[in-house]
Amino acid sequence: MTIPTQLQADIKAGKVVLFLGSGATAGALSRDLLKPPLTGKELQEKLTTEFGIVGDTLESVSAFAESLHGRDVVEAFIANYLENLIPNDFHFKIPKQNWAMIATTNYNLVLERSYEQSKKPLVTWVSGQKPKNLGTLYLKMHGCIAHIGMNQPPLALTQLQMDCALVSQPALFLEYIEMAKTHSMVYVGFGFGRSNITWIEKQLHQALGNARPPRYAVTRKPLNAQVQDFLKTQGIKHIGMDAKDFFDAL
Repeated sequence: MTIPTQLQADIKAGKVVLFLGSGATAGALSRDLLKPPLTGKELQEKLTTEFGIVGDTLESVSAFAESLHGRDVVEAFIANYLENLIPNDFHFKIPKQNWAMIATTNYNLVLERSYEQSKKPLVTWVSGQKPKNLGTLYLKMHGCIAHIGMNQPPLALTQLQMDCALVSQPALFLEYIEMAKTHSMVYVGFGFGRSNITWIEKQLHQALGNARPPRYAVTRKPLNAQVQDFLKTQGIKHIGMDAKDFFDAL
């Protein structure tokens, strides 16, 4: 699988918005050997061990843990693990590209650290009004471990919190939607199971149809019939590569 020529040209021209999902963090390193990078399933197991809660999914375990121990305690536990994540070699390929904007549903600081070490300006937007554009704008749609605590939006761990993020932080989503009207979009590391991502795409498709810049989904995982149908309906082109191979190939 190769990257479409048009997508490569649009990235170089600064006409592409990059949207990072959890799969884009796969391969990240850790500064603490006792706290290696965790998959969603592994984080669920850590929460189960720490708080003595059994559940079928990360979402259900997180919801029970928050109800029993409070949001701050659960977020602090998660941040304690994610804080140790640092970029791998391929993450440093991201600041080398001319992205129009970057968005993510991730909470960690891997991208911030790759930009900082590359001495490239990155402006993180978690809540409130749009910050001044003194670098590449980075929308963190589901919160950030560097912005937890009082008067900060929660980490969107449960489906309800993900849905509430659409309402509580409308400026971020409106910015994304406005950019999507005029820029190509590339989703890297998504399974398209989170409702707010599919909700945004459906809203854009309803308003504009396919008369908008191209969109691409980068994932090597086999796509089930439901996801294949969704991508086809929305006019999103599938690129069968993982995040590492994609960024290495740019």
